[in-house]
Amino acid sequence: MSKGLFSIIAIIATTIAIVGCDTDVKPNYFIGMFRDSGDIDRLSECLSSIPEVDNEGNIIIKADSQCLIDLSNRDTTDPNMDVSFSEILNDPESYMDRLLTFEAVVKRLHYNAHPELYTNRRQMEFHINTHGAPLFWIDADGEEQDIVPNQKYAFKCRIHEILILTTGVWRIQAEFIVSQSKKIVFQPVPLEIE
Repeated sequence: MSKGLFSIIAIIATTIAIVGCDTDVKPNYFIGMFRDSGDIDRLSECLSSIPEVDNEGNIIIKADSQCLIDLSNRDTTDPNMDVSFSEILNDPESYMDRLLTFEAVVKRLHYNAHPELYTNRRQMEFHINTHGAPLFWIDADGEEQDIVPNQKYAFKCRIHEILILTTGVWRIQAEFIVSQSKKIVFQPVPLEIE
C-alpha cells in the first residue's frame, strides 16, 4: 500500500472517529477537504503524535480536538484568492470561477486587447478576455499606458473555461471583471521583471 493512500485512510479513520464523538467539528468540512491538498496539509498539523498501527491492523491517530474544530470552522467560501501563476497552471480546474490575483508575463496581445500570458509549457495557453473593454495600466501621473509584451504584471481575473484543443493544447480562458459601462474593474499593474 502506498504511503499517500495510507495517509488518506488514516485521515478518514480520524474523521469518522471525531465526527462520531459529539464534538463541534463540522462533518461537511472534512468531506470537502479532500478537494484541497492544502487543507490536507493543515489537517496533518493537528496530529499530536505519529500515527501507529496496532496488532490488529487498526490505525491509531491522536489529534488535538481544538485544532480540528478551529480548522473545520475556517471560512473557505471567499472566492478571492492570491495565488502564484504556477499553482494555477498546475491545477486550473481548482481555481475556476474564483477571482484570482497573480503575477505573470504577457506573451502577446491578441487584437491589441486580449493578453496571452507566458506559461512556459508547450501544451498550455492562458488567455484573458477583456469583453471589449479598453485594456491599459495607470502610471504615477494618472495617464493610461499600453500593456506591452514581455512585461510582468499583476492580474486580477476569473477563469471561466478550460478548453482542450484538437492539437492536445490546454487553453485556459480567463476574463477581466468588466463593469456595465465597459470598463475593466481591476486593470493590470506593471511589475519589475526580476
